[in-house]
Amino acid sequence: MFFWKLYYWLVVFQLIMAYRTSFIEGFILYDFLFFPVALMALIGLQSHVYKLNYFTLKLWKLFFIVYLVDAVIYFSYLADKLKGYDLDQTAQWILIPTFILIILLDIPKANALYRCGYTNDHQHQET
Repeated sequence: MFFWKLYYWLVVFQLIMAYRTSFIEGFILYDFLFFPVALMALIGLQSHVYKLNYFTLKLWKLFFIVYLVDAVIYFSYLADKLKGYDLDQTAQWILIPTFILIILLDIPKANALYRCGYTNDHQHQET
């Protein structure tokens, strides 16, 4: 469980830094979708990590799908943004593994959200 708690606090830090970056560089249209989804995903991750009962199974099932759609949009946006740069070979060796790492670091969060809605790791109220 130590991994999950550490991961949770890293996601909190990541969300703070993403908000800070958007505040400094200026918000784009996607940010108005990203931040509410990211905040709800953080609540779901906290629910999983600390075995808390937030919301219903139905809501978590629906949100899991919303989260996956948001993740596909976000990763497509990042990939498109990378294509816009004229990168030399050295920059590609740095940015492509970083992009892959960002995707891999998102998998545990998606797993936790899936467990909130589709497994009985902890009891949710069914209403």
